[in-house]
Amino acid sequence: LNSPMVTVKLSSTTKFSVTLSLSGAPGTTSIELETNGVVTNTESTSDAAGNNATVTVQGLQPGTAYNFRARGEDAVNVLTSDWSGATTASTLPSEPAAPILSLAGTGESFVSLSWTVPAIHGSPLDATQAYELFRDG
Repeated sequence: LNSPMVTVKLSSTTKFSVTLSLSGAPGTTSIELETNGVVTNTESTSDAAGNNATVTVQGLQPGTAYNFRARGEDAVNVLTSDWSGATTASTLPSEPAAPILSLAGTGESFVSLSWTVPAIHGSPLDATQAYELFRDG
């Protein structure tokens, strides 16, 4: 097989997607993309030099790391490279849930409130430094 291998570069991430820039060896006209060991996309390159394919992998889970590899094919589906090395990209995390606010007590001139800190992945959110409390909007 020809070298160099296909290169995989991270372009951007969201909570549910990763966008990658792909480029292949000379003669590469399409690039197969593998996500965590499963071929998920075949993208056409913009020229016969194997340049400039961009792919957005969607439907991913927030706050999760994914491994991407790619390999090139020519116009008659003959491989032009082996699998590239893995590129790891993580989707952005979801926002934490709001705390659960409860009325703990009242008096003539006060209201006492309490709240439960939301859990993330089974443990309480411990990065919260402060909460803002608004009265009447």
